[in-house]
Amino acid sequence: MTIPRPILLLLSILVVFITFDNLGDRKLANPDEGRYSEISREMAASGDWVTPRLNGLKYFEKPPLQYWATALSFKLLGESEFSARLYTALCCLLCILFVAYTGWRLFSPEVGALSALALIGSPYFMALGEIVTLDMGLTLFTTLAVCAFMLSQRAGASVMQRRNFLLLAWAGMAGAVLSKGLIGIVFPAATIFFYCLTQRDWGMLPRLQWGWGLALFFAIAAPWFIAVSLRNPEFAHFFFIHEHFERFLTTSHRRVEPWWYFIPILFLGVLPWAFLLLAAVRGAWRAEAGLAGFRPLRFALIWSLFIFIFFSVSGS
Repeated sequence: MTIPRPILLLLSILVVFITFDNLGDRKLANPDEGRYSEISREMAASGDWVTPRLNGLKYFEKPPLQYWATALSFKLLGESEFSARLYTALCCLLCILFVAYTGWRLFSPEVGALSALALIGSPYFMALGEIVTLDMGLTLFTTLAVCAFMLSQRAGASVMQRRNFLLLAWAGMAGAVLSKGLIGIVFPAATIFFYCLTQRDWGMLPRLQWGWGLALFFAIAAPWFIAVSLRNPEFAHFFFIHEHFERFLTTSHRRVEPWWYFIPILFLGVLPWAFLLLAAVRGAWRAEAGLAGFRPLRFALIWSLFIFIFFSVSGS
């Protein structure tokens, strides 16, 4: 199927309109929108871009990337619901573009366009683009990491293209870590491991640009963690132990739900595609049976399944 370019242009305009049209129409909702917007406001007002604060108290639950972006938005555009939500809306739009570009380069322009349209038609995804939470920023950078990695492995990519896309994937992981913590490393690393395990293909591991990739990752992600730890000795234990390991392994945060908690959320979140989901997953896995080389559909399925299981088994 070929989608005419005028239709693609109209759809692109529609996406931008949908993403930004209602950003300033609603008051900030509690608790997340008010909390994260206030942290950004205090950061912009105080000029302290290292230690996040909420109502004057240190707030170490999450990293600062979204606080920085929203504080800058407040500085440039003034304090409003629109400027508070601008970063998440931009993340939503960029995520759609990355998905479209990846589908185009891996398969065809039509696949790219339809992939983006499927994402636009998922109500939970589009709703998060208009809500001040850290989830859309995390989604953007993890999507960038996995899309760049898949593009680096595509057949026909030159040596320079492979290197550049891999470095972009490392940068995406760093952005994800600065958005919401260590899961920015865990998700891509686990996906690559389980892909290699299920496909019995470990040959890609030595070619991941470990030297330059790690250097780029730490150059982006490490400075803030070092600075905030030097100013606040209590940060490291609270952030890495309490907010990561204790949150995943224990119920200390008192946010306990049954193992099936995310199943109805996923079903409603991807409507109307939910009714086609199982058949699409089964068909995508089978479509690459016997395929030589990298299998992008299987990699994407392993990525999605791991993240779903990870949050389902989390203690909090």
